[in-house]
Amino acid sequence: MASISLPEKGQPIDVNYIYEMASQINSLTNALAVRSSSSSQVNKVTETTGNLRFFAATLPVSAKTASSNEVIDMPDFNYSTAGFSKTPVVVATVVNNGGVSGVDAGNSTTVVLDSVGTSLATGVLKFGLSGGLNISINLIAIGVPN
Repeated sequence: MASISLPEKGQPIDVNYIYEMASQINSLTNALAVRSSSSSQVNKVTETTGNLRFFAATLPVSAKTASSNEVIDMPDFNYSTAGFSKTPVVVATVVNNGGVSGVDAGNSTTVVLDSVGTSLATGVLKFGLSGGLNISINLIAIGVPN
């Protein structure tokens, strides 16, 4: 993938420059096509573009019920096969898969990463409500490849 040249200070941004930026963003979007998964499996995707590598996974959470203010360890996010040379940026989001009768504790669940290294990220989940639970965690690591 070609890189976009940086503009000089004071240089007007023209249509060609904006077109090149949009083209590169579209190329990146196509390289990271949306992958769907169910909460019963783990899908992992590794893509490299330019000088960045992307590694994504969906991790199911095995808890079926939650207590208010309960904190549990999230499943480990192991991206050792991605081959990052430095610690990547890791982002985690909770996905409420629904399908729970009664109070749905998945709507009030938060995730906090507490350790991120070159091959593994760990964290905790905190439940804001007591009740049934059917969630998974979407994670993405973005970093410099070996």
